[in-house]
Amino acid sequence: MKKTVIVLWGLILCVLFFCSPRFVLKDFEFDYDPAWKSFRGDLRNSGYVQDEIPIPDDILWKIELDGSVKGTAVVAKDVVFIGDLHRKVYFVDAQTGKRLSQLSLKEAYPTFLSIEDGFLYLSSEGKEGTLSCFNLRRGKMEWRKELGSSRSSPVIINDRIFLGTESGKFYALKKSSAEPVWQFNAKRRILSSPAYSQGLLYFGSDDGWFYALVEKTGGVRWKFKAEKGIHSSSAVQRNKVVFGSLDGFVYCLNKDDGNLIWNFKTSGGVYSSPAVTESSVFIGSNDGFLYKIDFFSGQLLWRFDALSPIHSSPLVVGGKVFFAALDGRFCVLDRWSGKILWSYQTGGMFTSSPACYKRKIYIGSEDGCLYCFGN
Repeated sequence: MKKTVIVLWGLILCVLFFCSPRFVLKDFEFDYDPAWKSFRGDLRNSGYVQDEIPIPDDILWKIELDGSVKGTAVVAKDVVFIGDLHRKVYFVDAQTGKRLSQLSLKEAYPTFLSIEDGFLYLSSEGKEGTLSCFNLRRGKMEWRKELGSSRSSPVIINDRIFLGTESGKFYALKKSSAEPVWQFNAKRRILSSPAYSQGLLYFGSDDGWFYALVEKTGGVRWKFKAEKGIHSSSAVQRNKVVFGSLDGFVYCLNKDDGNLIWNFKTSGGVYSSPAVTESSVFIGSNDGFLYKIDFFSGQLLWRFDALSPIHSSPLVVGGKVFFAALDGRFCVLDRWSGKILWSYQTGGMFTSSPACYKRKIYIGSEDGCLYCFGN
């Protein structure tokens, strides 16, 4: 009798679970939506938005998640998508902070997300790391591919997905099925997210090499050796590619042949990824300073003392620079002078980076909260 009751309850729970409403975004198109689709906002990893934005006058809302946040949010159609270390991805209303839905991943921790053409791509870290594809129009998981632990943001170009992993493997996969197209092997972990420009993919590895791979074949166009490992994701602007290294240098290379144009020395390892405008580079260092460097000459323009290491990557929106430090402080600086305009103290470290959507800033913290700043 007891077994019958248990079986019946199991069937009821299964029916309730599988028949429960699924989160679906109808007419999910990006042509007219100012989506923040990836880690640094665009394929070049610029971390730069030209539109002006007011100084935040307060925190607009914050929502407590079930775990700490290390990855960066993506935003589209007024929905914020973010993963945490509780193996969940949350769908949050971008205007109100209300939880709309969530995905649970049993196998690993969803770290970086990307959105393209109505699909949410999730890379995850952990022993059983996967790359997953969730169909936002249909509210269902399309596929999962076991690639190993990854702390790199998936990059989608045409019909392919490109992703680096902690095993040192860099993959090109079919977008429809995740079947491999080609694979490149670095000597050590790939923790940076690739930038893309004119048929080349740019990324660094813990082996100290910075690579430029041909998009179609995976062949090495050129490579450049730093003195230590590279965790920083590169940014491409005009004919240059810029990135930081654990050796404390910020490097600027010719994007076509890899020749060094300039380097700039900080006093600590550089984990932060650069934000690059038409004329300047903004990047944080483990020495506690946020730097503004001339894009053409590599000369220091100003530096701001955050009094804490900076692993998060800055975001430039119009005339303002937004960044977060390991001590949990979120800061807004004047882009031209480096003067602080506003700051907010949170309860945990920041390793994630800010995202911008409709004149608001979104960032997750290791205190387990997702924050929205604006007016």
